[in-house]
Amino acid sequence: MLKMIKQELISSYRQFILIDAIFLAGCILTPWIPQSFIQSLLLLGVSSIGVGLVIILFYNMVRRYQRSLFSKQGYLTLTLPISEGKLIAAKLISAFIWYSLSMLFIVLGLSILMYYMDPKAFRDIFPDLLRVFQFGLAHLNDFLYFWIVQTVTFVELLLSFYAVITLVHTHWFKRYRLALGTVIYCLMLIGYGYLFELVPAGSDLFNLSIMILSCLCLFGATWYLLKKHVELE
Repeated sequence: MLKMIKQELISSYRQFILIDAIFLAGCILTPWIPQSFIQSLLLLGVSSIGVGLVIILFYNMVRRYQRSLFSKQGYLTLTLPISEGKLIAAKLISAFIWYSLSMLFIVLGLSILMYYMDPKAFRDIFPDLLRVFQFGLAHLNDFLYFWIVQTVTFVELLLSFYAVITLVHTHWFKRYRLALGTVIYCLMLIGYGYLFELVPAGSDLFNLSIMILSCLCLFGATWYLLKKHVELE
C-alpha cells in the first residue's frame, strides 16, 4: 500500500502545490499592492481567504477520487493488483497528507499577511502562542483529543463523499449522476441529523466512538460498492 500512497502523492502534487504556491505568493506580494485595495480586501475578512482555500482543496480531493476511479483512468486504477480497501485507504492517507501540508501553508501565508499589516501585533502573538503551548502541555489529554477529533471529522467527511460518488457510479445509476449524488448526499445529511438526535448525548469518548463507527461504516460501504457493484467503463 505504501507504493500506492507514493503514487497518489506523485500524481496529485501539482494541483495541490500550485494552489498553495498561489496563495503564499499572494500573501508575499501584499506590500506591493496599493494600500486602498488592501483595505478593501480586508473588509472581506482575512479568515474567509483561508476558508475559501480549504474548500478548494477539499473539492480537489473529492474530484481527484472521482477522476482517478471513474474516468478513463479509472479502468487502469481498478484493475491494479491491489485490494479495494487498500486503494481507498491510500487515497484517504494521501488526501490527509496534502490537507495537513496545505494547513501549514495557510498558517504561514496568513502569518506573513499579518506581519505586513501590523508587525507589532504580529510580535505580540508569540507570547500568546507560548501560553497556548503551555496550556496544551498541562492539558495534554484534552489537546490530543481535540486533534484526534479534527482528524476523524476530516476522514468522516471525505469518506461520506467517497461513498456517495461510488454509489452513483454503480450499475444502478446510468444518468444524472451529479444531480442524484447531490440529492443522496443531502438525504444522508438529514438522516445523520435524525440519527444523532436519537442517540443520547454521552461522554467525549462515547461521541468519538460514534464518529469512528461512522467512518468504519462509510469505509465499508465504499469498499462493498467498489468491489461488488461498480461497472468498469
